[in-house]
Amino acid sequence: AYESTLYAGTYGNGVQRSADRGKTWKLMDNGMDHSGIESLMLTSPDNNHLLAGANGAIYYTADGGLHGSKVNSTCGDCFAFAGNTINSSHYAATSTGFYHSVSTNNWIQSNGGLTSLDCRSIVIDRKTGYLYLGTK
Repeated sequence: AYESTLYAGTYGNGVQRSADRGKTWKLMDNGMDHSGIESLMLTSPDNNHLLAGANGAIYYTADGGLHGSKVNSTCGDCFAFAGNTINSSHYAATSTGFYHSVSTNNWIQSNGGLTSLDCRSIVIDRKTGYLYLGTK
C-alpha cells in the first residue's frame, strides 16, 4: 500500500495525495490549508508523515494528510527540506534563513554565519553527515 501512495505539492491547489499511483488525486486540506506549496518531504518510511513548505508556513501531517497542522508561521517561503536519519533531525531552507527541528513541531532558526538569509536549497551528504545550504 505504501508504494502506491504519492504526494504532489501544487501552487494553487495545495497538497494532493494519490493512493493508486497517480490514477486519482485528492486534496489534503484538513489543517493544511495553504494553496501555495513549495516543498514536500516524507519524514518516515510508512509514507504517512509529511512536511509541506508553503509561502510563510510549514505544515505537518502524521496520517497521510488526513489531518495536518501549521507548525511554523514565521519562516517566509519554505523552498526545500532535508532530513538526517542518524539523529532524526529535519532542516528547512527558507526565504528568512535556515531552520532545524528534532520534533517536527518545534522549528529553531539558526542563521549564525550566513551571509544571505535567502536559503533556496539544502542537501545532506549521507557519508559525512555534512549539510550543504544554497543561498541566493
